Amino acid sequence: MKITRRLLVAAASVALATSAVGAPLKPLTPTSNVVETKTKVQIFTIETGKGLDDVASILRAISGNGVFRHGQTNVQALVAKDSPLLEGDIRHLLGRIGKVSDVTDTLLVGKSGASVPVAVGLEIPYVKERIVETDAQGKVRTTEKKDVIKTGFAVDVKSTLRKDGTIKLAFSQRVATLIHLQKADFGDGEIQLPRVRQTSIAFDASVDAGQAVLYVQFDENGGERLLAPHNVVVTLVTPEDVR
Repeated sequence: MKITRRLLVAAASVALATSAVGAPLKPLTPTSNVVETKTKVQIFTIETGKGLDDVASILRAISGNGVFRHGQTNVQALVAKDSPLLEGDIRHLLGRIGKVSDVTDTLLVGKSGASVPVAVGLEIPYVKERIVETDAQGKVRTTEKKDVIKTGFAVDVKSTLRKDGTIKLAFSQRVATLIHLQKADFGDGEIQLPRVRQTSIAFDASVDAGQAVLYVQFDENGGERLLAPHNVVVTLVTPEDVR
């Protein structure tokens, strides 16, 4: 099966998305009537055998003294400016949880208050329908109809500069994962039935310059009940610059 890996970046007319390393922080003071924001989005997946309580303990230690919430299948934190997570090697720190894989490290640039979407994923081709026909002369003809399954991450970020100098972040993320392709008989032919799991998160947060928002999601089986290795999705959203 041929799998095509694609980086899909969508941009609104007032915003664009580029992959880059974040620029140094600047004071949150607009220099013109048009305010441009920069927000870094980092997403990682981690294969781990640890339960959510253990993962939360590690994250609490590396995220600093900001607000920290630990739910049944997720962790949310407001990361302090001087936290090891922002000042150190993030992949090395997350490696305490398990095997880290990069999904994206993207700098989103846009007008204050405008949504900036970005998607990173796979397009997996599959046989949507296969029809086998036999004509009057006994000749067999097979016809296939193909389609693609879109999996991966779709993110939307809106950064809005407030009058008090803080930034309001509105963030949403959807994750689509192919579980399996099942073959099934269909008339004189067969089809492939994809099973795709989709999860989504959304949150709003107010941050100061240099702070970040951390969101960690366990897979749908969730938390301490998992015994075998499983994936944890780590998302770090950091306002980088306003001008």
